[in-house]
Amino acid sequence: MKKMVSGFMCLAALCGFVLADYTPASKQDALNVATAQSVTNGQAVTISAGLNVLTGIANAVDGTNTVTLAAPDRAGILAVIAVGSSTNLIGIADSGTAALSAAFIGDANDTLTLISVSTSTWAKVTGSAN
Repeated sequence: MKKMVSGFMCLAALCGFVLADYTPASKQDALNVATAQSVTNGQAVTISAGLNVLTGIANAVDGTNTVTLAAPDRAGILAVIAVGSSTNLIGIADSGTAALSAAFIGDANDTLTLISVSTSTWAKVTGSAN
């Protein structure tokens, strides 16, 4: 009988070198399952450990709410950004604190997984367009 492996477990296996040595700075990191934020164009967004659901609201430019990511407070934070249901897309440029392979433009149910590699940079681990 084959075992089914979840996407999260695959990600954990791929990032095992990070997760094996990861100790939460507080119980809050360990308990932070999901954070939801409504965002507008030009907003600086603070990302926390775990799942961050971003939903674009007013002030979209050509249907996209382009946001910047605030600098992480420490290295070693694994975070997933998921785009919530909205008629507006979420855009994150490949610049500033975000070290991506290209700009991220996501619509409902798209995800972007990041890890903080320092107190100034979020690096892309993977992303999906669903």
